[in-house]
Amino acid sequence: FRGDEARGTPKELRDDPRVETLVGVDAADIFALRDSLSGVDSAVLVTPHDASRGFDLDAKLSGNMVRAAAGAGVQRIVHVGSWTVKAPARLPGLASRFQPTEELLAEIGAQVDALEWAVLRGGYFMNNLAAMFGPPLQKGAESIAFPKGVVVAPCDVRDIGDAAAALCLLPRADFLASYQARALECSGPEELDFDQIAEELGKVVGRGLRHREVDLDAWCEGKPPAIQELLRYMVAEGRGAVPFEPETLVPLLRRKPRSLREWAEDHKSAFLAP
Repeated sequence: FRGDEARGTPKELRDDPRVETLVGVDAADIFALRDSLSGVDSAVLVTPHDASRGFDLDAKLSGNMVRAAAGAGVQRIVHVGSWTVKAPARLPGLASRFQPTEELLAEIGAQVDALEWAVLRGGYFMNNLAAMFGPPLQKGAESIAFPKGVVVAPCDVRDIGDAAAALCLLPRADFLASYQARALECSGPEELDFDQIAEELGKVVGRGLRHREVDLDAWCEGKPPAIQELLRYMVAEGRGAVPFEPETLVPLLRRKPRSLREWAEDHKSAFLAP
């Protein structure tokens, strides 16, 4: 962890004698990365994002982590990337953060026979809903505002974390047989449009909510170019824009992925007035 991230580590992890927290490691410093990964058998590498640096360096920083892990002798790498790599020409702003890392893993994997690796492509995160709709719903809004035509399979990031941990713990033979050099699409158990998302959130906050359609151009105004690309793509493609593979993570989770209702119940404070 970097300094601020280490301070934000949950207390139960900080106090767990099995957990070692490293402070001051920066993805921009490949030598510090290599030192921190020394003696590690398996590493979960999450694409970094530092708002002060912007998107442009994310792929380079991810590449640093992969190279450092391979250089330190890490036997198994689980990279957490994004579904946006499936449409690099139409989603260049986001796909460019993740596609180079998948390509680098394949390149290094071809050179290092003993390296085990897999990719978890994050889907449409449920956290996005809290970020967009939490503040207005806390103030008593009766609707959620979003462009028409978007269909997603919201994914709980906890499921991605659980799947990553399961991949790290698999016996080598099982990993090689089922997951070596694979990219797994992470999605929730249901495809929902925003009428349905409003209905589900309304059940959790205890009042009827509706989806208020807003003009796509108006919604995109002032948003970063990569986010504009994303929304225009999802509106144009509709159902199927975001991968929907609800069974992919089941063998790793040993259960179905969490539903939007389950996630919202666990995070209802994000939508209720303080």
